[in-house]
Order: sequence, then structure tokens, then C-alpha cells
Amino acid sequence: DALLVVFSFFLAWYVKFMLGIFPEEAHLPFSEYLKVLYITLPCFLIFQYAFQLYSSMRTMSVYKEIFQILKSTALLFVMTLGILFFFKKLDISRVFTTLFCAFLFLSVSIQRTALRFFLRVFRQKGFNIKYVILLGLTHQGKSYLSAIERHREMGYQVFGILDDDEKEGSLCHGIKVLGNIYKLDKILDKNFIDEVVIAIPMEKYTQMGYILQTCENAGVKSVIIPGYSDYVPTKPQIDEIDDIPLIN
Repeated sequence: DALLVVFSFFLAWYVKFMLGIFPEEAHLPFSEYLKVLYITLPCFLIFQYAFQLYSSMRTMSVYKEIFQILKSTALLFVMTLGILFFFKKLDISRVFTTLFCAFLFLSVSIQRTALRFFLRVFRQKGFNIKYVILLGLTHQGKSYLSAIERHREMGYQVFGILDDDEKEGSLCHGIKVLGNIYKLDKILDKNFIDEVVIAIPMEKYTQMGYILQTCENAGVKSVIIPGYSDYVPTKPQIDEIDDIPLIN
């Protein structure tokens, strides 16, 4: 991303002042414009981080990722204009600034899309895989298995299923039930697991303490598919009162 900031800066300079598309006009020397690069380069990386563009992209759609890039680039554009106005650097070309941010958005979007394509190919060939244990063959659990089958490009592979009500050794979507929930600690101790997906029914949430503590002790990420999702028809909003989460 840092290289693309530099690339977009030089491309904007070339298009604005060297290509002859725009009318020739007196402009500040290149050394003055470099000051814009010194400010925007670290700021853009910070904005990308703030919009979670350096987190795992496995479950984020390409459209959401590009929208996040658009937001970070738009924020950079507004911030740059604000700084130029505040320090009275009115001789810096606004056309140059616009071209710079436009080229930056396009180049980063193309880079991220290409990266997704190559990762999809690698994951479909069995590389860059995350191994998952599914807890609970509820409706949500089975839906998760179906989603993993449909989206192999995400690179998730279910190692096994733990469920209190299913017979050990039975299969669901071709994946074996390894036993009940309380075998989780032994499974995590003997196997390399990246993530535990919790899809137990709400009446068994008393097991949640054991599950989360076991994952914490093993250093394994845990993800909860909420049991209320069958009853809530829309995406809920999370509010807080004194750090108490409220599902609105």
C-alpha cells in the first residue's frame, strides 16, 4: 500500500504537469509537492488500518473491501484539502490532489482484487487453509457447513464436529462427529486447530464458560454463531450501557 501511494503520487504529477492534457500553467517545484506525499503516506496507512483493511479478509466481501478503500481514500482527500487550506498552501493544484486520490483508490482496489483472486486459487488447491472445529449441529451449525462448502475460496476446512446429541462417528456433510462438547480440550491438545465455531443451542449456553476457557488456554480463536439468530429477523444493532452489551 505504501508503494502504491508513492506510485499514485508520481502518476498524478506526470498526468497533471508532464502529459500535456491540462493547460500549461506555472506551478510550484516538485520539492514542494513532495511535502504532500510525506503527510499522506503515513495517514493513508493509518486510515486503512482504522477501516480494518489489515484484518483478515476471508469473510469480507470484495464489495465491502472496495467500499472501505473508498472511505479511507475519501477521508485522505478531505484531510489533505483541509491541511492545505489550514496552512494556506493554496498554490498546490487541487486537480493534482484529486488525481492523486483517484489513482490511489483505483490502484489499491486493483491490488486487493488481484490478491483475492490469487488467494482463491491457492486455497482451492489446499494451501493457506484454516482448520476449524464446529461445536453443535444446530440449524445454524448446518448452515455454516453449507456456507463453507459453497465458499471454498475462503480457505476454511472443518476438521470435525462436537455435539452432545449426535452419535460419535456419524457424518454430516461428509464431516465426522468426534464426540461431545467436553472432548474439546483433548481435540485442541492433540491437533492443530485455528478456530472453534460455536453453534450450540441456547439451552446449552451453560457450557459456554468451559468452551471459551478451553479455547483461551489453547490460544485458539473462538467464534460464536448466536442462538437467537433464528428468532431475530434483521441484523441487530449492539448498544452499550456501562460496558453492558444490549442487542437492539
